[in-house]
Amino acid sequence: MDYEEARKYLESLYKFGSVLGLNRMKVLMEALGDPQDDLKYIHLAGTNGKGSTAAACARVLEEAGLSVGLYISPYLEQFEERISINGVPIDKSSVARLMERIRGAVEIACRTCGESPTEFEVVTALGFTYFAEKRVDVVCLEVGLGGRFDATNVIKKPEVATITPIGFDHMDRLGRTLDKIAFEKAGIIKEGVTVVSAPQKSEASRVIEEVCDRNGSHLYLGNRDFSWQEISSGLDGQRFDFRGPFGDISDLYFPLLGRHQQENAATAVMTVQAFAAAAADRPDGRVHLSPDTIRRGLAKVVWPGRLEVVRESPTVLLDVAHNEDGAKVLSRAIRDLFGGRRIHLVIGLLKDKDVRGFLANLLPLASSVVA
Repeated sequence: MDYEEARKYLESLYKFGSVLGLNRMKVLMEALGDPQDDLKYIHLAGTNGKGSTAAACARVLEEAGLSVGLYISPYLEQFEERISINGVPIDKSSVARLMERIRGAVEIACRTCGESPTEFEVVTALGFTYFAEKRVDVVCLEVGLGGRFDATNVIKKPEVATITPIGFDHMDRLGRTLDKIAFEKAGIIKEGVTVVSAPQKSEASRVIEEVCDRNGSHLYLGNRDFSWQEISSGLDGQRFDFRGPFGDISDLYFPLLGRHQQENAATAVMTVQAFAAAAADRPDGRVHLSPDTIRRGLAKVVWPGRLEVVRESPTVLLDVAHNEDGAKVLSRAIRDLFGGRRIHLVIGLLKDKDVRGFLANLLPLASSVVA
């Protein structure tokens, strides 16, 4: 199987859609020898901010000298972005080579389960297999959809489970109330695992706290156990002070635009500090995470498609917001950064999105709209 054949094989799995559940994934990974069990994880769920937070965690831990796998979905420009190590995407030859092996495991899963694994499940298996082969020190693992029944949740126990802001999205799969959605997201919280959560709406934080109590998991909750104070926010990015249980850090710089990125960056700082604390309990797992290491790592984060300025005259801004909460954040950022300027909105949304809720936040800003 060459690279083009591997991609065509993956595309052939699109017809099976996105089906939540772990049985197919467990069988698939068992047929591959359960390579995911040999890895350490930071597991990230949430509605918005997962990617930015995961990227920040990965960059800081790379700066600390670790080999860091990053698994994200979807990709922006090329498929290989979904699976990377220290910022370098998986190479096409590895995709082809490993997919040949995984195809055999898919056939076993089909016979055992009576149905095929989905495209997302197979790509997740590709990521696990690649990271295990390269023996990375840790994987920053972003949930695809939900958490409890997401394919990534086949892992036994992460070092840290991180939950970014929870809002309304994928309600047909996860539920139509915030507490039901939060319950699905909190499904990544395993027994005894350290949990980091961004500040949440009351319904969501209540569910997360209940799940942590039930599982004996220690929770660090934003605006309760850790916090940040803005120094500045503008077209050059964010500066803020961080306060947390493992020590305060002054004057952190995060290059992504929008005040909401301070929250994502602070959640990432709390996450990597919690990861380092967990590693300190193992003689072979110590992570040297000084304030300067965190500063350097955050300052190097590049995460396209999040309030990304791709042209300056005229200013062209790209953003991947796709739900009502994301639109609210985007609207606030545009007002902060470009208040008083004429805004032309070019937009595309999938039919399963809350189009009315999304547009209600952005249309008041727009002088013209192209849909």
